[in-house]
Amino acid sequence: MLLNFTVENCLSFMSEQEFTMLRKGQRSTQNKQDMRSWISPVAAIYGDNAAGKSNLLKCMNFFSNFVRSSSVPREGINTQPFLLDRESAEQPSTFYIEFIAKDGNRYQYWFSIDAHKVLEEVLWMFRPETNRRTVVFERESGRETKIGAQFHNIRKIAHLVRENALLLSAAAALDIASVMPAYDIIANGIQCYPAIDFNSSFGVFVHRIRKNPSRALLLSKLIRVADFGITDVDFEEKDVPEELLEELRKLEESGISGSLTSTGGEILGDFSESSSPKYFMPRVLFSHQGKGIVRQLSEQWESQGTKNTMLLLDWVLDSLERPSITLFDEPDVSISTSLFSEIIRLYRDSATNPNNSQLIFTTHNETLMNASGADDRVLDRDQIWIVKKNPNTGESTLNWLMDWSPNSKENYGKNYRHGVYGGLAQPNLYTTVKNYFANTGNVEKEVQR
Repeated sequence: MLLNFTVENCLSFMSEQEFTMLRKGQRSTQNKQDMRSWISPVAAIYGDNAAGKSNLLKCMNFFSNFVRSSSVPREGINTQPFLLDRESAEQPSTFYIEFIAKDGNRYQYWFSIDAHKVLEEVLWMFRPETNRRTVVFERESGRETKIGAQFHNIRKIAHLVRENALLLSAAAALDIASVMPAYDIIANGIQCYPAIDFNSSFGVFVHRIRKNPSRALLLSKLIRVADFGITDVDFEEKDVPEELLEELRKLEESGISGSLTSTGGEILGDFSESSSPKYFMPRVLFSHQGKGIVRQLSEQWESQGTKNTMLLLDWVLDSLERPSITLFDEPDVSISTSLFSEIIRLYRDSATNPNNSQLIFTTHNETLMNASGADDRVLDRDQIWIVKKNPNTGESTLNWLMDWSPNSKENYGKNYRHGVYGGLAQPNLYTTVKNYFANTGNVEKEVQR
């Protein structure tokens, strides 16, 4: 479970920004059953357009991707520092994470990188029974790496790690058991999903669902209870028409048909059974109850909201089935507030979230924090974050709602909308357009000059 994440000098974040999933005023406990009392399963990130909400998720995703892939040989490091300041563009970027891994131990891990090399990398472990710091390794550019006394296998490879690679990545690539709990939650436990677009994910989605009948059955039930007037959903894969097979075979022989398996387009190839792929066309059929008739309609006839909901539910179910940290960028676009509130509830309840998975998402939906009474809230005050951008410098800052010490009975959504917490611009589009039309004649005269 994620406890804290800190980033400095990455994308629109120039100064150090700290994000936490720790509940305000709650004390930690070693009892796994009590974890959700002091670690939040949900966090919502608000802010104006282009304030930097998505950039926080991108920083987390970059961090995860670099840990997962840095051991692969490459030139330099594809850093993404804050570019709107001359000094920052040349400074290193720093990432820090604190979490509880599957082995029950708490870890702190961070690294600093520039475009050429890893400048610093540290991994500490804290066992729950003692809560004492155990150094796994401490690495600094130009100095000998310090390896904890219990981690001799890491010592054997430390001097072999490239300067633009992480020691954690290299040790995991060699399957060194002592680093795997930490590596696994960073590299594999963090899943980042962009804004939902069913059409771009359609083919891969159907193919995956077809290989998981129990998931298909559950999704069909969920779509029905979501009250879209749908009575059933079928997922199928039809063979490609014979007239297209010859063209596909030619593509296969040319060596460029591999792209067909990864694009999520309308035609996919299954290479799992033989070297000669079987091509198929994915379809989703929605059954609708009419007047004395049930009609099956393909996905082209369904609303974007219905299709996006089905894709989002698949992602949510996947994250709930295993310990995970799921990052969603505006997942509630074209989805009703009541339905998305139910999705948040899935993460907040141990009955539907037995693996203590966590959901972090960006949104503009003020309704999620609009309730005036504590009992009706979808989001608690310590689960709300606001990203602001300085219009003069372009720098984003991350602000916890708790920094304003809000009363538990306040209507946070109303306060946010009226600028009490900042982070929300007050554009006056009406006045701007009105003035434009009022002065159209003068503008035309100036243009003619």
